[in-house]
Amino acid sequence: PAIFTANASGNGQGAVVNLQGQTAAAATPVARGQYIQIYCVGLGAVSNQPPTGDAAVGASSATLDTPTVTIGGTQVPSSYAGLAPGFVGVYQVNALVPLGITPGSAVPLNVSLNGAESQTVTIAVQ
Repeated sequence: PAIFTANASGNGQGAVVNLQGQTAAAATPVARGQYIQIYCVGLGAVSNQPPTGDAAVGASSATLDTPTVTIGGTQVPSSYAGLAPGFVGVYQVNALVPLGITPGSAVPLNVSLNGAESQTVTIAVQ
């Protein structure tokens, strides 16, 4: 897996938003106990695969294997992992930011699936 980043370099601020669509950046940090959406690639096969080149419709194309998200050193299960609605070939992983993590402007986050780990990106958490 690989997480998209704000600067498209693969480093730094992750392409991660809260459920209101705000980026989890220093100016708009996510709150502990809030769900986030992580945009990434490389999560494998999905149920209800759309035709090649077509965008996913709704949350109908879930991954066959469930990834794990690590936020601030704490592993959390994903509540949804699958193709991102309205996008072609982009995955979305939803996860709950743990209440017990230390807030900051560069909290580490990564996604793992079947022993393969993404790069570590950062998010801002309040």
